Amino acid sequence: MGVIPHWLGGCVLAALVVFWPTTSALAQDGPPPALMLESNPAPVGRPFSAVFRIQTSVASVGFWSQPPQIDITGSTIRVAFDRGCGFLCVPNSAYRSFPFEFPALPAGSYTVMFGSPESTIAQFDITVAIAGAPPASVPV
Repeated sequence: MGVIPHWLGGCVLAALVVFWPTTSALAQDGPPPALMLESNPAPVGRPFSAVFRIQTSVASVGFWSQPPQIDITGSTIRVAFDRGCGFLCVPNSAYRSFPFEFPALPAGSYTVMFGSPESTIAQFDITVAIAGAPPASVPV
């Protein structure tokens, strides 16, 4: 995990927190997929901004809708992401950014998976908590 500044849509999001995959992604050229969140931990009870970065075709669809389809089952969050490119695929690839927003989540640890139910292309672990709050298991 690291912190980097990120330029997005005409404004600079102050340091986004970068999460590297918790499992190996599909073999690909270039850097590994990354998930950048607006803060670490992610905020409790309110939507928060994120950017999914991946080496993929310059023609990849990414998200079919904005916001993307996000399914939450327990502590697993699946974000629908399509590396396909419709009718015209070009061989050129680039490390591309796909901004989106997570819905408000309760405090907890989550596994975030990108792809389809049949194929996960990247997986990350995130924490949603009140910033500065001690872990629940630590006596106060």
